[in-house]
Formats: sequence, C-alpha cells, structure tokens
Amino acid sequence: MNLFLRLQLSVSKWLQLRKLRRDALKTKQWLMDELKVIQSLSNSNHKKHGTLIVKCDDIGDFLFWQQCIPYIKANAPKPITFVGNAQVKPLVEAWFDFADHYIWINKSQWGNAQYRLDQYQTLSKHAYELVFTPLFTRQYKLDDLLVAAAQSDRKIAWSSRHHSYIPNLPEAEAIMHSTIHSDQAIKLEYFRNLEFIEKLFQVPVDYTVHSPFAQFKKHNHLIIFPVASSKARNWPVHKYAQVIQRMQGHFAKIIVLGGPNAIAFSGALKPLCKTAQYIDLCAQTSLLDLMTFIGEASVLLTPDSAALHYGVLTATNTVVISNATNWQRFTNYQPYVKHQVKVVYPEWLQLNPDELKLQYSHTEIKSITVDQICEAILSVKAQA
Repeated sequence: MNLFLRLQLSVSKWLQLRKLRRDALKTKQWLMDELKVIQSLSNSNHKKHGTLIVKCDDIGDFLFWQQCIPYIKANAPKPITFVGNAQVKPLVEAWFDFADHYIWINKSQWGNAQYRLDQYQTLSKHAYELVFTPLFTRQYKLDDLLVAAAQSDRKIAWSSRHHSYIPNLPEAEAIMHSTIHSDQAIKLEYFRNLEFIEKLFQVPVDYTVHSPFAQFKKHNHLIIFPVASSKARNWPVHKYAQVIQRMQGHFAKIIVLGGPNAIAFSGALKPLCKTAQYIDLCAQTSLLDLMTFIGEASVLLTPDSAALHYGVLTATNTVVISNATNWQRFTNYQPYVKHQVKVVYPEWLQLNPDELKLQYSHTEIKSITVDQICEAILSVKAQA
C-alpha cells in the first residue's frame, strides 16, 4: 500500500471514529427524548396475546432473515404482527407472507415527529405476549423505540454489547425485559439470525444456507447491479464500462440493473458502452423482477448490496466487489454454498477473520482493478 493511500485511510478512519463519538451522544439523547414521548401514551388494557416482530432494516437484511420464518410460524404465539420496512412489502406479499397483520414503516418519514408519534400510538393500543427485534446490530433510533411503544411483559433483543458501533447503551437495554447473548462475536449474518431464533424459542435450527429460488434456467447473461446503499461500496463507473467492453465476447447479454439510486450511474455509463450486448434497465425493474433477472443469469456482478443476497437465494454464481467492511458478516457465503460466490478485495488488503473491519475509505474500493474483476467473472463462469 503506497503512502498516499495509507494517509487517506488514516484520515478517513479518524474522521469516522470522531463522528461515531458524536453519534453515540446524539443517539443517547434521542432515545431519552423519544422514550419520554412513549411513556406519556396511554397503555392498552387488552389481554396480552400474540407476537410482535419489529424488523425495519433494509431489503438485503430481510432476504438473509427469511429462512427464520418457518421457525417463527411454528413457535411464536399467534396471531403474529410484523413491523417492517415498507420497501420489503412487495417481497413479503409475493413470496414471504407469514404474519397475520403487517405494519409498514416508511423510513424516509422517520425524521418527522408526528409520523413517529402516529406509529407509537398504533403499537401502544395493543398488548402482546411476546415482542422481539432480531437485529444483531440493533437500530436504537427506530426498531428499539417501536418495541418500547408496544405493550408486553416480554420484550427481547440481542444484547446491546454486540452492537458494532455503539455497544452497551443502558437506555436501550432498559427497553427490554431480557436480552440474548452470543459466544461468537463474528458470524455470517444468515446464521446469526438463526442463532437468535434458536435461543429465543429454545428449538434446534438447521445451520445450512438454502437457495429456495434455484429453479431458474440459467442463460449466458452477465447481470451487473452496480450501486450499493453506501457510496463507499461503489466501484467507479469507468471501470464498469471497461468490464463490459472486455466481457462482450463472453456473454450473450450484459444487463445493468438498479433502483432509482442508480439513475445517475446509468446516465454516466451509457456514453461509455457501445457494445451490442449491453442493456440498461436501471430504474425499470421491480424487486420481484430482480429475482428473475438474477436467477436466470450465469454470473452476477455486484458490490456488497441486496443483489448479493438475491444471488444466494437463486444459486447464481456471483462476483462481489468489496472493501471488506464487515465481510465475515455479509459476504462470506462461499464456504457454505455449492455455487460460486467470489469476493474481490483490494489486492493489498490483508483479511483477518477474527477481527471486524468497521472503518473504510472510498479509495479502497477504487483500488480494485478491472483485471481482478474480469478474471473473477471468467473464473466463476468457467466453474458453473
């Protein structure tokens, strides 16, 4: 690693750690203020029954949690109410419908005090036998507050000591009646979700990664899903263009997919791609369409994004472009699946399986070369 890159990484790490200290103080104050609002609400006098699950994280997070649904249906007190991110609603309705009632949270509105109050009031009108939030890195400012608003004598979550960024937050721990602890600090999140279910219900679980949508017929297509939710995970546009140019003789179609956040990327990529195989469908497909497009591909190329987990569900050979942040938790599928999941990191980066990498720099992902990605694509294609 050259001196310039080392300096950039050091500065970036310092800035992130400083921001994290500020965020911890803000989070603590936010919790205290919101809990005062929640405590002012009138409680339900209804008999406690059923289960409330609060899980408002993102699309990819839901996809590597869905394997827990059969255990929940078999063991949770009924009826089941699920509180989730409104973005995953189409997936639930199409393939993962398991609850008796749903409450969908529009996360873009969470900064609105009246919107938050409306959600707290909705939950405070019901009393539940069991309430839990299964996130290993708990969302103190969202999920935990929704748990606090619900009426129950049994509220359960992972211990806040496991939080990767703001551990051991007493105000958050006080919301729960009990917390679950793990002896393994680092684990693939797919298995972590199963561990929570195992400990919560005291039932055996199958620690196997399954691909429930592996039935798609594969075609000689390269699917590129280039935009992740974090800019630090995104590889440069001009490098994708070079990959498309070099891969045109190896695939019948090279299809670029993405949501509304990929529109700017798409606009920058189009002038650079003149190959007949290149098809741009950014912001033109639904979450349900993604399952088909990725399921039918021979190779998927993506950063650490929801598309990776679509690839796992469909057993699609995948190349992941990664800066190695939290790699053991979210990208380390290869030891546990039969299809190919090849994660490409900066060549100079030394991975330590016993230590989580939490800080990052935009320079890391940019240092991954076109040669690395092309070699990885051809490698997984050859092993298909």
